[in-house]
Amino acid sequence: MGKGLSVSSVVPVMRMAHIVAAANFLRGIGTPIDGAFERAGLPLLCESPDAYVPVQCVRSFFDDMAQREGGVLGWEVGGWAQEGYLHRSLIKHLEMAPSLEFALRDFFALVGVEYSHYQLGMSETEGGVRIWLRDNHATHTPGYHIGLSYVLWIIIGIIRHFIDSNWTPDEIGIESRQVPEVARQMLPETHFIGGQKLCYVRFSRALLSRPSDGEWMVDRDSRKSDGPAVFTHRLDFNKTLRLLLESYLQENGLTAHKVATLIDASPRTLRRRLANEGWTFSGLLDQVRYDAAKALLSDVDVKMVDIAYALGYTDPSHFTRSFRRLTGVCPTAFRRDRYQTGDVACI
Repeated sequence: MGKGLSVSSVVPVMRMAHIVAAANFLRGIGTPIDGAFERAGLPLLCESPDAYVPVQCVRSFFDDMAQREGGVLGWEVGGWAQEGYLHRSLIKHLEMAPSLEFALRDFFALVGVEYSHYQLGMSETEGGVRIWLRDNHATHTPGYHIGLSYVLWIIIGIIRHFIDSNWTPDEIGIESRQVPEVARQMLPETHFIGGQKLCYVRFSRALLSRPSDGEWMVDRDSRKSDGPAVFTHRLDFNKTLRLLLESYLQENGLTAHKVATLIDASPRTLRRRLANEGWTFSGLLDQVRYDAAKALLSDVDVKMVDIAYALGYTDPSHFTRSFRRLTGVCPTAFRRDRYQTGDVACI
């Protein structure tokens, strides 16, 4: 750890919903996941599927659980979840697409809502088209191939809405030299080729004109969130780090050293990157907490003690002092002046 993030790179992140998918699948087949989030460095108290977490932590979680499941977790979870855990706004775009080709191109353009490190595209081949997938983050690290196979299933799930629910590709290419037997069992009519430079799904070009063939909305817990879509591939280092801090706010001991470990950097590199953009770590953390506090204070039914704990403070009085230092007023007065009337004493 500590050498993966260069001075110029951006932290790769992805939506928590896809970890929720894996966790739900594993629980469904009776596989215990106790301790797996902590071992991987994933947030323990974040409940939002629209939160963003470091890709390296996700890969660590996938690799840990795959070792218990025989190393084919991506194929199994992907086949079970397919497109069901995509962000609601992305699903709406796909629903409105007049044909499969438009839906796929929308997905290529909007995939940054789900992942900052994946790039997708379409290319012509003899007798068909290929939908290819590239991972722009560090390749061949533990959990790398699991993530790719999971996204291949998202692509298949999208296509099935325009063909039928049992459709299978003519051909799938994967980077791994060895094709898992479970992949052949799940897609017995598909021809698999291992050892490819890019993962891809190949099918007849004639299918691109097909209109949607079914209902998209899936009744899963992760789809009940209405968090705003964030285009992670367009964010700079500072804004990406803010997303991560929001996801880990409730965790105890959110220090520069801990965050540096999460993003595979040294504390020195983290501080240098922030200094280049005019920030300190403590200053950025204060700003993230302040922004989150304003949103929570707008709901007058949320108690101050609950807001304090949600922001990572172990004592509500620490929250009050910190908020007063940043704004000049206590949080109770801030809420009273902005969102309600009447006199309320500061805590």
